[in-house]
Amino acid sequence: IFDLTQKKTLGYIVIGVSQEKFSELCGNIIGGSDESVLVLDKNAGELVRAGKVPSEVEAFLKEEDFIHTDYRKRENHLTYGEYDIICCQMDKNASIVCKIVPRYELQMQFLDVAYMPLILLLGLLLGLLPLLFIISNLVTKPLRQVSEAIRKFSAGDFSQQVQVTTKDEVGEVADC
Repeated sequence: IFDLTQKKTLGYIVIGVSQEKFSELCGNIIGGSDESVLVLDKNAGELVRAGKVPSEVEAFLKEEDFIHTDYRKRENHLTYGEYDIICCQMDKNASIVCKIVPRYELQMQFLDVAYMPLILLLGLLLGLLPLLFIISNLVTKPLRQVSEAIRKFSAGDFSQQVQVTTKDEVGEVADC
């Protein structure tokens, strides 16, 4: 409720949202089991909690310095310990909504960047494997025939003939 003559907020009306529904809505923005949401009123009273809020982060968010910082000057994204905290407050009397997520460390970023080329390379190699078997068989089959003929020739069987139709080096050896 807003007083236009004095340009100030008189109060809020919430229609049709129960505590359970509000908790469910907050739970929907949690991306994993290690993320959480904490909604505080302007006096650091807890309105809603979704997920497991680390105790050190909760203590930081409920400190008087944090709560009474001017909402226009408070950083929307801050880091506390091993957590990133994203906060939103629309005006000085509004609730403070904070989403807490573990920090995405440089090491994890490096692993994400390093794993993608490795996965692509592995996929490429697995995709080429049947083609490599076919090419290998095309090259080694005439060589096996020539090798078998040479073995029989060295054993004294001079009636060997190798049916090689290629004109490359393997075909030349087979003709000899």
